[in-house]
Order: sequence, then C-alpha cells, then structure tokens
Amino acid sequence: MLVLGQTNLDALRTPLQMKLFLQSCLLNLSNHHTVDTSGVLYSLASETGLAKLRHIMQQPVSIEASNEISSGTVSFQNVILPLIGVMTRQSVCQTTLTQESNLIYRLVQEHSQQFLGTSVLLPMQSLLSQGLPQDSFSAPSVHSLLNRQHHPDHQSSLEAKDPLKCALLAIVRLFYQLVMRFPCSDPQMVRLIKELSEIVKLCLQQKRTRYTQVDYLDSALVMDTKRLLRVVKDRVSSRRDSGTQPVQLMSSTSISSLAGPGDLAPHGPRHDNDNALIENINVLPTREEILCRDEAYLPINDIREPSTHFLPHGWSRHLDVHFRLYRQDMLKPLCAGIQEFVDLLGRTDTHDDRNLADPRELRRLINGNVSLNVYSNVAFRDVSTEGFEAGLITISFDQPIRIKGVTAYQDRRDYWERSRGRLMQGGLVCMVKRGPQTGYCSNDVKVVLAIVRERDLHELSKYERNAFIQVSLTNTKSYPMVFTPPRSNLSDHGCWFMIECPGSYFESYRPVLKALQTKLPSTLPFGKYIAFTGKDAADPLSTVIMTAIDPPRYATTPKFKFDLSVLLRNGGICQLDVRDKSSVDRAVTVLREHSSLDNTQGLALVEALGREIALINGPPGTGKTKIGIDLMRVLLDNKQATRSGPILVICYTNHALDQFLEHIVIKGYTKVVRLGSQSKSPLLQEYNLKSIMDDRIKPYAARRVIAEAFQVSERAAKIIRDLTLALKSGYFEWKHVKEYLSIENPAQHHQFEVSAPSPIVCEDDDDEELLFWSSQLSGKHAYERWATGKDIVEKRLWNQHADEKDRKRVRPTNIFASLDEDSSKTVATRRYEIPLTDRPLSLLGGDVWSMSMVERRRLIESWSPEIIHSIEEELERHRQSLEASEERKYSGYDELRRLIMSGMDVIGMTTSGSAKYHKLLESVAPKIIMCEEAGEVLESHILTALSSCTQHLILIGDHLQLRPQVQTFSLTSESSEGKKYNLDRSLFERLVTSKPNPLPMSRLTIQRRMRPEISSLIRNTLYPTLEDGGPVHRYPDVSGMGANLFFMNHSHTEDKKDPFGAQSFANKFEVDMIEALALYLIKNGYNQPGDIAILTPYLGQLVKIRDKLKDQCVVLVDERDQETLDELGVEGVTGTSQRPQSSKKSQQSEAELQNHLTIRTIDNYQGEEAKIVIVSLVRNDVGPESEALPGSIGFLKSPNRTNVLLSRAQHGMFLIGNARLMAQPNHGIWPAVIRELTETGRLGPGLPIACKNHPETRRSIDSPEDFQALAPEGGCTLPCGRLLECGHFCPRSSALRSRVSESQMLAVVGPFSSPLHREG
Repeated sequence: MLVLGQTNLDALRTPLQMKLFLQSCLLNLSNHHTVDTSGVLYSLASETGLAKLRHIMQQPVSIEASNEISSGTVSFQNVILPLIGVMTRQSVCQTTLTQESNLIYRLVQEHSQQFLGTSVLLPMQSLLSQGLPQDSFSAPSVHSLLNRQHHPDHQSSLEAKDPLKCALLAIVRLFYQLVMRFPCSDPQMVRLIKELSEIVKLCLQQKRTRYTQVDYLDSALVMDTKRLLRVVKDRVSSRRDSGTQPVQLMSSTSISSLAGPGDLAPHGPRHDNDNALIENINVLPTREEILCRDEAYLPINDIREPSTHFLPHGWSRHLDVHFRLYRQDMLKPLCAGIQEFVDLLGRTDTHDDRNLADPRELRRLINGNVSLNVYSNVAFRDVSTEGFEAGLITISFDQPIRIKGVTAYQDRRDYWERSRGRLMQGGLVCMVKRGPQTGYCSNDVKVVLAIVRERDLHELSKYERNAFIQVSLTNTKSYPMVFTPPRSNLSDHGCWFMIECPGSYFESYRPVLKALQTKLPSTLPFGKYIAFTGKDAADPLSTVIMTAIDPPRYATTPKFKFDLSVLLRNGGICQLDVRDKSSVDRAVTVLREHSSLDNTQGLALVEALGREIALINGPPGTGKTKIGIDLMRVLLDNKQATRSGPILVICYTNHALDQFLEHIVIKGYTKVVRLGSQSKSPLLQEYNLKSIMDDRIKPYAARRVIAEAFQVSERAAKIIRDLTLALKSGYFEWKHVKEYLSIENPAQHHQFEVSAPSPIVCEDDDDEELLFWSSQLSGKHAYERWATGKDIVEKRLWNQHADEKDRKRVRPTNIFASLDEDSSKTVATRRYEIPLTDRPLSLLGGDVWSMSMVERRRLIESWSPEIIHSIEEELERHRQSLEASEERKYSGYDELRRLIMSGMDVIGMTTSGSAKYHKLLESVAPKIIMCEEAGEVLESHILTALSSCTQHLILIGDHLQLRPQVQTFSLTSESSEGKKYNLDRSLFERLVTSKPNPLPMSRLTIQRRMRPEISSLIRNTLYPTLEDGGPVHRYPDVSGMGANLFFMNHSHTEDKKDPFGAQSFANKFEVDMIEALALYLIKNGYNQPGDIAILTPYLGQLVKIRDKLKDQCVVLVDERDQETLDELGVEGVTGTSQRPQSSKKSQQSEAELQNHLTIRTIDNYQGEEAKIVIVSLVRNDVGPESEALPGSIGFLKSPNRTNVLLSRAQHGMFLIGNARLMAQPNHGIWPAVIRELTETGRLGPGLPIACKNHPETRRSIDSPEDFQALAPEGGCTLPCGRLLECGHFCPRSSALRSRVSESQMLAVVGPFSSPLHREG
C-alpha cells in the first residue's frame, strides 16, 4: 500500500518498481469478498492512479525477462501480464462503481494500438512463433491472471494448465470488458480483436504434451473468444447503430398489413414511440401513443416460426418478442381506458363532470371490459422545493364517491389504508382535460402522464372534500400545460380528471422492461435451448429430439465430482461425476437406498446436477420443495469445489420465497441474504439485506461516491426548483431571457445588459439621498426592473415627490421676487414622462424603456414560447443530471450490497426483484440460479435474471398447475386471439412442451398428500403415472361425514354482480352452506390451523364467506388475497386474520377463539394443503338475472386452475356447485371429473353426514338449515349415552360429548338440568 500511496511517478522509474506496484495492486484487489478493496479502485481511477497506469502502458516491452533492466524495457511476463491481471480482477470489472472502472478501461481504449497492439498482442505472437521457454512464465504471474474469484476453474489445478493459454484467456477477458463498456466504432479495435482471435486459433492448434488435462481450459478459451466475437458483431452491426437504415424484414411476402414496428410498418411509425429497436422505445408511453387507435405491433411468440418476425432467430429476436408483449400487457388496459374516457368526454359536456367519477355511472357509460378509477376536479397546487423532491407537483382532487361527505377523519383514513391499490406509489396515472374542440376532435384533448411519488395517508384523508398526493410528470414539456392559466378570452372546458388502471402497476413492469432493453443478446447463456440462432433453427420442423443437455460448465473441470454425502443417512459417502454414466447410475442407487428421497426424487436430483438447464416437474404433493432444498444442500456443501459463488434463489411471490428460505435456514445454512421489504417471516428478519447493511460500514469509495452524488443532486435540484417555479409563475428572470435576446434581438439585449438607465435618485432638504427601487441595492437585474415596471413606478414616485416638494416650497415674501427669472427657475422641479402608449407588436423594436406596461407584456408574451421551450430543454438536462447523480449515489450503496451478497452462500429475491437489481446481480455474478414454482413465472422474468456468468439454471415447477398471471386476457393462451402470443406460458412450460423437440425433464411421480380417491381425480385426467405413497393409504375417515370426497349438486343461481365491479361473482346459497358445513366440521374436532381450508375462485365469494364466519371463529385470509381486496377498496377485514367480534366476554367466545379457518382464492393456494378442503364453485347461471352467457363457468374451465383446486386436500374434500353446468363440453377436465364422481357414488343433492358415536345414523344435508335441525351439536340428535364418573349417563348430544372432556362440560354447555348431574 506504500507504493499505491505515492502521488508522483518517481516510484515507477524502474521495471522493478513497476512490478512491485502491480503486485501491491494485485495483493489488495485479490482479498476475500468481505474485504473492502474499493479504496484501491478509487486510487487507481484518480488522476494520479491513471497517470501511473498510463506510464506503464507506454513502456517498451520485451519477452526476455532477463534483459529488462539493461535494455530499458519492461518484461511482458512480469509487468504487462500483472497489469492485465489488475484490470480483470472482480473488484475492478464487476464493481458497481462503474464510473471509476470505466476511467481505467477508457485509458486502455485510448492506448489501444500502443498498449493492446504493441505491448500485448505482439509479444503473444512472438511467444507462440518462437515456442514457449520453460521459464518464460513465473508461477506468480500466471496465478495473478486467473483470480479464483473471477475464473471458474479449480485453482488447485492451475499448475497443470498451460500458462500461455491462461495468459491468453486473461487477454480475451480484458478485450471483453472493453467492448462491453464502449461501442466498437473504432475500426482499429475491431482489427485488434480479429488479430486476437487468430492468436487464439493458433494457440489451440499447437500441441503441448507437457501439460495435462487442458481440455477444460481449451473449452473456456474457445467459449470466451466466441462470446467476444459475438459481442463485437452485435456492437458493430446496423441493428445496434442508431445512425443506420432500418432493419430489413426477413421475408416481405409473409408480412401482414400491421406487421413491422416503426419505419418497417407499411405506412411508417404508428406514433412517436413506435420503433424497430426496443432499446429506442421509451418504457413510459407518450401522449401520442396512448391516443393512437392503430393496433400495436405484436410479434408472434413462437420461436420455431421461420418468418413471422423481422429479426433473425436468436437472442435479439427473443428479447424483442418478450419486451413488446410484456409492455403491451402493461399498456393495453391503460390505453383502452383512456381512449374510452376521451370518447366519453366527447359525448358529454362539463355539466356531466361530477358523474364521471361515480363508478356506477362510469360503468353505465363506458365499455364494461374497461376498468378505471377516475378522480375529478384535479388541481395542480404547488411545486416541491425540498432537496431531491424538487419538481414534484402536489395535486388535489375530489375524494372518491364512497367517502365523499364522510366527516370522520378516521373513517376516511381507514378507507385509504384499505385501498392500497389506489394511487400506489410508483403507479402511472393520466391527467385528462377537455380541449376547445373535444367532442369534434379527440386530438385536442389534454393528456398528461405522471407517476405517483408520494402517497401520504394523512394528506389523502385530512380533508372531507379533497385528497392530496405528489406526482412527477413524465415529460417536462407538460409543465406549462398544467400550470399555464387559461386565457380570459377562452371559455372554461371543464376540470382535469386523473385516471388510473387498477391492476396495471407500472413499477412492477418497469424494472423487467428496462432489464430486457439493456440485455446484450450476445452475452446471454443457453441460447441453443432458449433462443435458437439461425443455425439452430435452420430446420424449424426438425423431428430430432434433444435427448441430452450439457452439464454445467463448473462441473466439467478436471477431476470434479459432486459429494452427495450430506443427503445420506448414517454418515455414508457418495460421489457423483455427471459425465460418467456408471457414476450417475451408482449415485441414484445409493440415494434410493440410503437417503430420504424416493426413486423419482433421487433420479431427478442427480439429473438436475448434470444438466446446465435442469427441469424438474412435480405434480401436486410429490415434494417439489423437498427436492429443491436437497439440491441446495448438495450445492452448498460442494461450494468449495464448484467455486460458483452465491446461489441465486428466485420465486414469483414473497410468500413462496419466504417459505423456501426458511427451510434453508432451518437446515443450518445461515449465510443467507434476502432482498426486498415484503417479507412476512420473523425468522428471516435478521437475514434481510437492509438489516445487514445497517450493521456494516460502507466501503471507502462508496462513501466518497455517495457524498459527491449528494452534492451534484443538490445543485441539480436547486436549478430544477427554480425552473419549475418559473414555469408555474410565468415570470422569467433575466437568466431565462438573455440567451434568447442575445440571438433574436441583440439591440434590446444591449439595452438591458449595458445601457440600462440608473435608478432615479433625488435629494431632500437635508441632502439625504432617496433611492427608489434601486436595482443595485436589491440585487435585481435591470431586465427584471423593466419587466415588473419598477422603473415606471420610480418615475411616478419621483413625480409625486416633486409635486409634494413644490407644494412645500415657501413662497417668496418680496412682491418683486416673481419678476426675478433666476428665482422662478429654482421653483420648478423636473418631471418624468410616464409611457402610456399601446402600439402593436410590430412597432416594439426600439427603446424598451419607453414602452408602457401594456407594450412590455405584449413583448414578453411574444418571447414566451421560445423561452418556455428553452426552459423545458434546460429542465430536461438537469432532470437527467439529477437522475444520473441518483444512479451514482445508488451505485455507492450497491457496492456495499455487492460486498455483502458476494460473501453469502444464498441470495433470495422475487422475480421482479431480480429485474430491479439486475445490474447488481451482474456484478455479483451468481453462476447458479434456482427458481421455485417456475410454472408460475413469466419467461421475461427468468430472462432478466440471466447473465453471461450464469452456468446452471434449475427450474422446479409444474406446467399443469397455475400459469403466470397476465393482465390482458387477449395475450393469454386461454384467448383465441392470444394463442399466438402465449404471454402466460412460462419458460418452464415452453421448454418441456415445445414441439417437436422438448427438452429432457425429470418427473416426480409419487404423491404423499391426497388420499387415493382424491388423487384419482387428477391421475385420470392429467397425471397418468402418478402414484400414491407414504401415509395416504392410512388416513382416517373425515369425522362426522359419510364420505371423504363428495360433490354436492345444486341449482341455486349465482348473485348479481356488485355494481362497483369489485366483488366479481358470488353465490349466497353456497355461502350459507359453507358456513354451516365449516361449523359442523369444527364441532367434530377440526378447529386448528391447517385443518380446514375454504377455496373459491372469486374474491366476491371470499368476501361474503369471510364476513359470514368472522364472528364465529378466527378467519385466516392470505395476505395476497387481502392485498387484492385492499387494492379494490373492499371494506371488511384489514390484515391476514380476523378474530370473532363479541360484546360479551363469555366462556363460549373464548372457546371460539380456538377455532381456525383458512379462506383463500384458488390462485393463492398453490403449494398449500389442508386436512379438509371445502370448495365453493359459485357459478350457476341458470337464473334469469345472470350476467354470464348460458353454460359459462369463466376461468374455472382452465385445467391448470382446476388441477390446483382438486389437489389441496389430504383427508377429505367437499365441493359445492352445479354438476350439470360443470360437466358441459369445453369445460376443461370437469366433464371427466364429474363422470368419475358420478360413477363412484360421490355426487348427489345432499352432503352425507354420519355421527361419530352412532355410525349407523346417517343423514343427507341439502340446505344450511338441515345442519341445525339434524346435527345441532355436530353429530346427531341422539343422546350421547356414555357413562359419566358420577354414575349417570350423559344426556347431551353425542357430538358435543365427544369433543370435550367431562371437566369441560359445565364450562362449555352449562350445568345439566338434572340435579343428579349437578351433584356428579
């Protein structure tokens, strides 16, 4: 560090000093992950550090290490190679402090010919042509190149590798860093890379018998060189050059009238945000795009289609497809809603404005398929002037109709707290207002887009009539539109409206879309499996089935084997070489005999370790989570051998992520970090990244970067604050005007800047100066004095002062004084002429100071458009500066995050989190990614998690269960139109079902959840190889029921939909029936969490069931369902559970507190299970008022959703619905399910119940009232008959007697009426 600390070049005068300097850098940069090396990077990127690096680069180089002192040259082996080692260190090339690292790489690029050409490539060519001497490379120089933190090889086998190839591999990686950071616009750099590729080819052709086991190093060199060439090709191609001609279509004959984006469309771009290149598309929509009625360009999502896309096969095309489809999913609901509302404004006038925010009235006036929240009377109040919030606009609007007029503050606050889905922070909203011609020309409507930045509950709730939020406009040109007051000669065109689209949350889309835009196609892995290139897809109809997948790269290093001992009982030992079939077979046998894994689980685990893309399919109950945890245990126990760094675990939901990470922690692995603030797990609190960051000291360089960014941000924020205030007030200071005048009217500019008149000064009788409106003392420029008319005011004041002075002047006593001319002159005081002219604009080109205020305003108004345009441009520049400084600040925090995450074994985050932190993940470079419930994850989310460092992708899921959630139905596979887009098809599903050649998949086939008669429903419809194993054959019968599986058939019609549209479908009869059945089962002993789960497909039914049961037991509502209810503003329970409400503190209410019920929608119960599941199917459209088409069961016809519904129960399952309706054709697997239930006698009009104590007593229940009449206490009406300790027989009902002990009898049911029982 002493060498690093030198501030001049005297310490680098000799080659030996240079060598010592570089060795010191390597030593400090090569420490463990937890050591802060950012100070070294910061020093190297400083002016002095760069000067030192430049000095070394400029030295002449020799490959003869022995003559470096005498010849005045530096050794290639001892100086240049260590310098390359410094530049390819993880601390340099993977740091988040990219500004510092880019300075270093920029220096290399500037000296590309001298350094890269002469000092690097030329010596390598010489070494290859002359043959490599035995002592040409010292061990330290070779070791310094391939840092164990950055290179996937085994460090222990480094001595066995060819040192020349190691050096060449490091050089290839240096070039890779250069082309990744800077465009390849320099032909010289392209030429150098071609020379490098020829050197690599020559090196690989030479035979070197001295070294053994070099196959892996050869492979690494080939792969890295090919990757470098692919990046160069991408960088120099016309597709990446914005100045080139548009991309050409592959086949113009197959393009429809709407095909092709941007300039490729038949009539050119559809709007100002329609581009052929996705990197040129603004993620945020523009006004023109929102109002555009032309269909957006949507590519077909079929990787095997030969000519349906304008790009060739490969990653570029694949990223383009998923970016456009995912962005359309975000935009279509919003655009459709705004266009519908704009049309509505054209059909109504300002008198109807108050009704347009009423949900009932709005649903009547617009398309029923459009969902909007509309807020009226929007007013743009203030512009924030506080620090980093500068430029944020505070807006007010009328309270929603539901709480308009509610006087109690707490009631309003409760509403907004429940309605968390309204105006979410980070959400996209649209301000709309009629224009003068609205109704005749929709293009005249005012549309302003904004992002909600601050959602304060108090500001939303504190006023009875108005609510307040803070927003930022997405376009700086919109500021004048919202702040400029209407001209007096124009009539009022109504109020501003604010519109949002529920469910389309912009902040959840933004990071994924940004990540897809910034991915460099040539760097992404697994292209031959995921995104076929033109070569791979040459024969798209090929019937060749891919029977093998390559092993992970890290598993192909010499002598590498997995140690599976962690899974074995009694300390057994088992090793696995994934390249050796006999080793694979032996490992499967050992796991089957000596671990807790069954046959299919053991085979799946071994196959997953041997495939770089591992696909594990697990039907319900087969142990997908177990296989995932056991895979993690193996990988974590082999981390020293794999050198793979931290493992990234991603899940679609926070709930699933918490569950998976909890299992890992419970297994004893504590080097875990969880990103994101939505964790509900107490166990994971100490593993949250934020908590860990709070306990760590920021790296040195990070502290410096953050401090510098704060200073830049404060300066930018101050300027933004001034500019936005100028736009709001309409008053422009001289700094806003002078540039315009200096160009457009230099003469007037000169009058303000040079020849402005001085302030008027007079002297009073005591010779004291009176200074009126002095611009010198006030600090105001002469222009501002002119624009505000202060000079005119000065003249008026002077004239008034002169008049007063003349009046006070003493008249002369000499009668002849008036004849004295000199005396009369002293009486007169100078007066100034006040300009009152009103000339047209064309005559206002002369003296500005002689203009009246009317003329001045007219002149300023003529300047305003250009000045406003100039302010907008300046505002945009400084907003970009503010954003850049914010990114710079975050990069400092990211460096601390990188250090923490790099030192962990497991990194956990949601799929949206992986997109949000994709740059951070690229710097951490996890080589292994595991995704749980991969069948629920959009392919675009998986793509954002991939990087050039990814070597092993493990996807665990079931494509026959729930699909990914998509907002736009027309993009889903369930829609006839959406089948060509398949946006809701996961990467997992696509890879395992791709025809004609799906990827190999491991399948789990032994389920341990459902009793056989329940599992039969999905075995006979979806999983023909599913087997029953474990305890399912030994499950007890459901207590109190006459069957363990039953479908209660009824024809009670479903309810009419809620007028607000929030509660969807419901069925009152099923609500009452489920309430009675649930309480009956509770009385039979099923009262603990996990005993009973009530499932329904619709939130409306969930709300009604919850409200029916919440006063009788503890109702457990899943947080995801509750969040959806909160977003919709549905009143009721807030939180995840509801305890019974009772005004009486009775012993019975205390007993009810022990009764638990879980209520979920089907979509939020995947991966869960319960002893008994009660299903409310709801749909029953036989009534005359039904809104559904005859025979419709909505999304219940989806086999995926039905699969989840039928596979959650362990001991028993009871379904309530209309069997005839469910059994209609085209209703998925329901016809087969109903047929099986009918054939096995498990379908009928009444639920069969049986008394536990009197099994022969059976009843059929076909109405809720029957439970009370036939089984009031949970069994039957017969007396218990059991002998009590007192010697009497119990007269109470049998079910109640069986549930409680004798000591509890009096507490629960009160004293017996018989005195004998009271005495006993």
